[in-house]
Amino acid sequence: AAVAAGIAVVVGVTPLLVLPLLYGPAFANAAALVPVFALVLPVQVTRMVYRQALLAFQGEKRDLRNLVIAVGVNLGLDLALAPRFGAMGCAVSTVCAETVYAALTWRAWRRVACA
Repeated sequence: AAVAAGIAVVVGVTPLLVLPLLYGPAFANAAALVPVFALVLPVQVTRMVYRQALLAFQGEKRDLRNLVIAVGVNLGLDLALAPRFGAMGCAVSTVCAETVYAALTWRAWRRVACA
């Protein structure tokens, strides 16, 4: 997770400088979204490890439930945030949904691994 956090910092800062240079001012607004999406990298890496452990304990049903909840969170937040904040609202929604998925996956893994 520490390596992913470091990568997230680099990925989050670099596009602010590089995208406008490579693609022109039309892509300057897109560069603002990249740091938000970069926040999800450490969360995803951690979630993927716990998800694999959960699947090793035959936790497929729990994983499916977690995924459905995370998709619901993403959809609900998209509907709530996108009209007012546009693409930035969707980016925040994605980070929130992935964080919920990671927390639920960790909780499910703890339940099956400690049972």
